[in-house]
Amino acid sequence: MAESEGRGFGVADSRLLIYLPGWAKWLSVVALLVLVCASVGSCLFFLTHQVHGDYIVFVISIAQSSVAALVFVIVLFFSRRDANIGTLIRQSDEFLRKHLRDALARITVPSLGVTGFQVRDGGSKDILGIYFCLSQIN
Repeated sequence: MAESEGRGFGVADSRLLIYLPGWAKWLSVVALLVLVCASVGSCLFFLTHQVHGDYIVFVISIAQSSVAALVFVIVLFFSRRDANIGTLIRQSDEFLRKHLRDALARITVPSLGVTGFQVRDGGSKDILGIYFCLSQIN
């Protein structure tokens, strides 16, 4: 298993704490939305038809709980939770190989007649490093 893919780290890999396939996430959200709509609809029905008793209290409680659960589920399921070692390595490599490389290529030293550098990727140094070879462009 490759370390750069975030596998083989056991406890440090937070993606495995909560994993659901996409269909299960959407099914949960749809089920909660149906519950919210049904409870709000029932609440409006009980208010317009002046039903007395504890029915409206029960329906409002269901609506409140399902809205809180819906917000929690949306934040939990659809926020970016990829703070694992593999993702950090991929993101640091992307930053170094794209952004830092472009920044190094734009360096100029007019007083010395340096108009820029050609940046060549020299390979990975360690878990979070990359060698860059700079050659002066004349």
